[in-house]
Amino acid sequence: MITGVEIETFCYPTEDMEKVKRAFLTISPINPDISRVSTHFGVDILVLRAKLKKKSEIREFLSRLAKLSESEKDELRKSLETRVDDKGNLYIRLDKFSALDGEIHLAEREPIKVVIKFTTFPFDRSKILKEIEGIL
Repeated sequence: MITGVEIETFCYPTEDMEKVKRAFLTISPINPDISRVSTHFGVDILVLRAKLKKKSEIREFLSRLAKLSESEKDELRKSLETRVDDKGNLYIRLDKFSALDGEIHLAEREPIKVVIKFTTFPFDRSKILKEIEGIL
């Protein structure tokens, strides 16, 4: 069972905040909370975050995630063991620049980070992995 989804990305000084927000909203069905953090180099970075808790928000997010290509879904399935931690969290990185164009693709660099929180009672990692496979 999915208990929540957390979505996060950064907006660097070289990026257009409105474009980053538009890319974020390709993934997230709700507007992000935006905070400012300073690096140890004195550069300010904006952090965009959203926590999806309502079933309707999670369903909408999953429908957007379903737009991944079949090969990317296969890649996720094959790498589940390394993407799911001992607490039942699934970690996915989505391409920020593709999202700007309204597309959803996996990425490693400059990502929109997604954590999908799963749980079972009692906790059973194998059941969570099977549930994730069913969603993909």
